[in-house]
Amino acid sequence: MTPRRGSDATRGESALSSSFDLTIVPRRSRTLHVACVLAALSAAFLTGCAESSDLCGGRGGSVLSGVKEQHWDTEAQRRAATAIDCDAHQIVDRISSAALPETDATALSDRTRELARLALESVRDGGVESSRLPLSAAHQQMFAVAAEAEYASGSPAFSAWATDPWEPLRPLERPVQDGTDTLSTALMPGERRALAVNVRSTSVSDSKVWVRVTLTGWRPDAIRIYQVNWTGNDRSDWSASELELLGDATGTREVSILPGVTRQIWIEVQPDLTAAAGQFAGNVSVSTPGGAAMQVPVDIKVFSTPFPRPAMHFGGFDYAWPGNYAVRETNRSQLVEYLEQRYVDTPWAQRGNGIMDWRSLDANGNASGPLDTSEMEAWLSRWPSARRFRVYLYVKDEIAGIPATDGRFTYAVATWAQAWATAIRRLNKSPDQFDLLLVDEPQTDGQLSTTELWATALRQSGTGFRVWTDVLSRDPVQLPESLFDVVDTVAVYLGIAELKTAAVHRAWARTFVEREKELELYAFDGPAQRLDPYTYYRLTSWRAFFMGATAVSFWSFTDTGGTRSDNEFANYDIDYSPLFISDEVVRPGKQMEAAAEGIQDSQYLEMLKQVAATHAVDAKRQKAQLLLDELARFVYRSPQSSNAQWRPKSTNIEWRGHEAKRADDYRIQIGEFLDSLAR
Repeated sequence: MTPRRGSDATRGESALSSSFDLTIVPRRSRTLHVACVLAALSAAFLTGCAESSDLCGGRGGSVLSGVKEQHWDTEAQRRAATAIDCDAHQIVDRISSAALPETDATALSDRTRELARLALESVRDGGVESSRLPLSAAHQQMFAVAAEAEYASGSPAFSAWATDPWEPLRPLERPVQDGTDTLSTALMPGERRALAVNVRSTSVSDSKVWVRVTLTGWRPDAIRIYQVNWTGNDRSDWSASELELLGDATGTREVSILPGVTRQIWIEVQPDLTAAAGQFAGNVSVSTPGGAAMQVPVDIKVFSTPFPRPAMHFGGFDYAWPGNYAVRETNRSQLVEYLEQRYVDTPWAQRGNGIMDWRSLDANGNASGPLDTSEMEAWLSRWPSARRFRVYLYVKDEIAGIPATDGRFTYAVATWAQAWATAIRRLNKSPDQFDLLLVDEPQTDGQLSTTELWATALRQSGTGFRVWTDVLSRDPVQLPESLFDVVDTVAVYLGIAELKTAAVHRAWARTFVEREKELELYAFDGPAQRLDPYTYYRLTSWRAFFMGATAVSFWSFTDTGGTRSDNEFANYDIDYSPLFISDEVVRPGKQMEAAAEGIQDSQYLEMLKQVAATHAVDAKRQKAQLLLDELARFVYRSPQSSNAQWRPKSTNIEWRGHEAKRADDYRIQIGEFLDSLAR
């Protein structure tokens, strides 16, 4: 997965520890699609950075002259200043649309502009340590002015309403209709699903709300409550993605709010495998210190069919070693624990981590001493639930100084591979659980040749290690025959796969099955917080299933673009991580939660497929196949997942309005059908 060169991409490495080889871990740096791409943080470059019609996510213009043209010491300051200017523009628009006397509207608009100037001064004088909203007291007061205008024009002091958790949200968002609607879903025992409630206050005295979730007959510790935090992205837009855990439903939880800023409350439900099937009703109660209160009804169905471990493999090039991207010793255990809970079963390492190196080989290809397996042992122990282990070897046409043209090369590879195979068996794993990436995204004849040389030598070693390659080809079955013979798995880039039709995907699947190979799907668009959780992260697993892929991977769970996830204004590279990672804390992001739900969805599809293939009753098999065919049509008529943007003005918004919930509707239909088989 190397980046495209030239105008389509740049290549860079994140700030890693000095002992880490920056040229080794692969890096995904595609077109930034931002107002400008920084080659260096020079003052000249930061002055008057290129404009973009999509600045601030296309949500507004400017009310203060020259903000974008001013000189800023850092890119973080420029992005923060642009966000403030766009916010002021939207707030002035909100005031103008309010039913207010002209003199009052003018006074509120003037106050907004003055507060915006103060907020800009704060950015210039104090810098930007975080891209969390609000950026300063003056910035917060701007939104309080919006709340004042809304309240004066008759808006309620407090409102709460059910919402689609995957829909894009704006800080100034208000309910589109009266009433709260109902939070509803259906799920199997053992899986997790998300619900969401938006709350908004126009009272300047409110700084918190209390939330209590009650579901009759449901274990309260099987419900987790999060507040969704606002963070700024590289386009000076605000993203409601970060999930901050407040606790389970055993008690009332306190959620912080700001007047004029809509806050989302995220509710995760996860009945355990022993949970009783049935319909469960309750409510989410939200109240303020001032006495305002609202209740949002909740209706959840638990299927009788238990949820098994998903068959689809799931990974994200985590490279979970301190110093690799955003991984630190202080956050690694949190990271791995969370990823395992979200079905990640294919962790990544690389030779520079002390995994499968060949330092013990001498110049003749003989073992000169025992292997140091300490890092391997620690790696395996950190991932007790992993089913596959992937190692990036970054090989060249030699091993331990022995060139591939030397007759000793094959012998040396065999000596190395056999030693590691023996060590892995002693650690109670099998070599065939290990996928080896030899050359990352081989494209040139030389890279393809190197991959083939090593894959051939590994095959001849008889160790059972599998060769995994991410060849950038528009048709993976058109790889050189000699290379296709010796690799075991070919991963296809999502953007390339989506250029093909369903018929081509079926042909791929048949070819790979016939050749006893595996096909996988991987994606590396970014920045993550700009990507649609539903279309990019969730539906990718549906696409993988219908093209016959056995795994889904996203670059990268840990590549945050060189800064903390809560300060994307300061990023000098693309933040690909669907998580929010600091040195001490790892928090979920909506994008990652959507990817995990997509993996769960793929298991529904797999269970339906098994019924279509093996059920004893013809009518049941036929019904299952008809539903599978309908689902395939749904997937192939959906907008492309690759680079699907997450904003109200995105190109797929019309489709979203009609089809966005169809994946969940279909999933629930599958669950109902599977339950019916037992009746």
